[in-house]
Amino acid sequence: MDNGHPVTQAELKAALAALKSELKSEIRDELMEAMRQIETNLLTAFHGYARGVSAHLHTLDVTNTDANIA
Repeated sequence: MDNGHPVTQAELKAALAALKSELKSEIRDELMEAMRQIETNLLTAFHGYARGVSAHLHTLDVTNTDANIA
């Protein structure tokens, strides 16, 4: 290829196959990273929601206990 001779069809096919493989690998890696970030965002959101619900239930329990004592 770099020796001044024309590229053969076999060399071209090999170069394209290598490029295709490299691109697949890069796309897979980027997709995995994006999916990990989505998972992290979802887990963070669910954790925040659960914490709010837990606080609300605690308030209801305390209020209910206070009402039963009085």
